[in-house]
Amino acid sequence: MAKEIDSLDNQILDLLQKDSKIKLHVLEKKLGVPASTIHFRLQKLESQGYFKYSIDKNYKKLGYNIKSIVIVYINPKDLRLIKKTQSDLAKAILKINGVESVDIITGEGDLLVVLRAKTIEELNKMVLEQIQLIDGIKNTRTVVVLEEHRK
Repeated sequence: MAKEIDSLDNQILDLLQKDSKIKLHVLEKKLGVPASTIHFRLQKLESQGYFKYSIDKNYKKLGYNIKSIVIVYINPKDLRLIKKTQSDLAKAILKINGVESVDIITGEGDLLVVLRAKTIEELNKMVLEQIQLIDGIKNTRTVVVLEEHRK
């Protein structure tokens, strides 16, 4: 089990989250610790699973101008009949082109799907002709994101 991280580790992660291409010498100046210490801390944090490398696609530039959240409602009786779980449905939805993530949730709905589409027509097809046709899905509710802000 990984041990808790300290204030310096948190500062390093915060700075990397803001700018993943930040150079060691810039981190050294901002944090007031040697680059070798920062390098060692980064290796330790990565090996213990505190962060992973990924890219953040520019969906607008790729033509995916529409982001939406789809709340999926499941009928538990149907799932039992077809011997599937919420996880099985989540994995099936993840295979649909344009789906960014699927989370199992509590409260309003059962699954929360984030998807990207190039047009409203494409969004409509994804929801009506792909997601809603998966066995075990009772209903969906789609919300279109008007403006996106990230940390």
